Amino acid sequence: MAGVKECLNGRVTKLVVERFNLSGTLDGKSLNQLDQLRVLSFKENSLSGQIPELSGLKNLKSLYLNNNKFSGRIPVSLSLMHRLKVIVLAGNVLSGQIPHSLVSLSRLYVLYLQDNRLTGAIPPFNQRSLRFFNVSNNALSGEIPATAPLVRFNESSFVANVDLCGIQIQKPCNFGPSASPAYPIVPRKMGHHKRNRKLILIVVLCFGGFALLCVVAAVWMVCLRKTSKETEARSKVAARGVEEGTPSGVASGGRDDSSASKQGGFSWDQGPDGLGSLVFLGPGISK
Repeated sequence: MAGVKECLNGRVTKLVVERFNLSGTLDGKSLNQLDQLRVLSFKENSLSGQIPELSGLKNLKSLYLNNNKFSGRIPVSLSLMHRLKVIVLAGNVLSGQIPHSLVSLSRLYVLYLQDNRLTGAIPPFNQRSLRFFNVSNNALSGEIPATAPLVRFNESSFVANVDLCGIQIQKPCNFGPSASPAYPIVPRKMGHHKRNRKLILIVVLCFGGFALLCVVAAVWMVCLRKTSKETEARSKVAARGVEEGTPSGVASGGRDDSSASKQGGFSWDQGPDGLGSLVFLGPGISK
């Protein structure tokens, strides 16, 4: 099925003419009158010549002109169609550079430009909406911009461009002393590396704190055991001293004269006058 697919209030919103082996060129003047057109597809025909200016299609969202014989440059006017989400121009003989102005299409979702003869650098597409991208099999050169959307695409999106380099195709760029990349390089996964360093630092600090706590606990246990042993030793020494130094035969509140005489002490012998005389009863003196 081909032709007019949808209409809105008598206005064409979808025009699909595919696989009819059509030849010749597209009439841009006639197409621009379809100002309510949302989808335009002439894919898989034999159309040739340049892609016409289509700036009159202000409401166009999807453009399919792939697998034809279109030549010349990609129209810069495509960047004026702010509702464009899908641009498929693959499989033609388009030449020149990819218009840098396509970066301004904030809703761009699909950009297929593979299998052409495009040259120059890849613009720094930075649209978050970009999910499908292919510029393989061209003659593009320079470093692939490392923007957040473009780093998501693997080598298959850029293959067969001999002079391309960049992290996406795992090919380093060797610029001379005075050369520089066509577009600024956005650091890749920097936040990831910072998070890793912070995580490592936290782990090291936790292990260090745990090790220090173990050392302090061990020292405290050693000191506690040492103090306990010293206290026990002093108690034994004090007990032994009490046992060895206590006088025998002395009772509390009294005196034992016989014990005193045996130990070489003194004894009072009370005389008839009531006065006592001191008698030394130590060894070596006989009574």
